[in-house]
Amino acid sequence: MVAAAVCDAGGFAKDLKVFYQEFIWAHYFRPLVKWDNSNDADYARAVAEAARLAHEPAASALPGYITAPIKVMEH
Repeated sequence: MVAAAVCDAGGFAKDLKVFYQEFIWAHYFRPLVKWDNSNDADYARAVAEAARLAHEPAASALPGYITAPIKVMEH
């Protein structure tokens, strides 16, 4: 949930060679980011926090890691 939102926001690049990439990222975020799933504002805060963490050197071994946010084009 959070990992997919981070990917959609440009937090990491989608790597089509890695199956279930969002699960790998979710496993990384799970111990680092907590939120109240019944609170939309807290979920948005958690996504923003996870997006920041996605660019940290500690995440560099994860598939699709990028050092800086990519700009997502709106349709």
